[in-house]
Amino acid sequence: MIKLRTVSFLLVIMISFMVFAGCNLLSGQTPTPTAAPTLAPTVVTTAEPTNPPTAAPTTASVEDTVFAYLDANVPEIAAYGESLIRNKGGKLIMRLDGLPDAKSSDEFAKYYQIYVGEDLGDHVTRWHSFYVNAAMDKIMVEDVVSGELISLEAWRKTL
Repeated sequence: MIKLRTVSFLLVIMISFMVFAGCNLLSGQTPTPTAAPTLAPTVVTTAEPTNPPTAAPTTASVEDTVFAYLDANVPEIAAYGESLIRNKGGKLIMRLDGLPDAKSSDEFAKYYQIYVGEDLGDHVTRWHSFYVNAAMDKIMVEDVVSGELISLEAWRKTL
């Protein structure tokens, strides 16, 4: 059985260690980082010229391409935006919400997902979500009631 005096002594040692270890944190001093060793660059030369890999498209350029395709093929979006301005002084918002994902198995995985709605300043309200396939030759619309994808033609019949 450990005596009370021994337990008290151990507690004093532990508390002292924690106090002294935290002194720099409490004093506002920040530890000075040590410099990483610098290495000389290695130059590799080859007899054949190397071709730099082509840059992957940026999200902004993909977004612009998808939005342009959607604008060209769904004039209802522009009409909706004009009605917002005319009736409420609102503002149309288009947002890229998802990219095609080959690793996913859900029905939305093959599409760019585009949120279209109204920007009200402190929040946005969805009008519809459109889905454009990676080849940009097919547009689907998320049914607002069922959440399932329907063809653009079927969606137009609901308007």
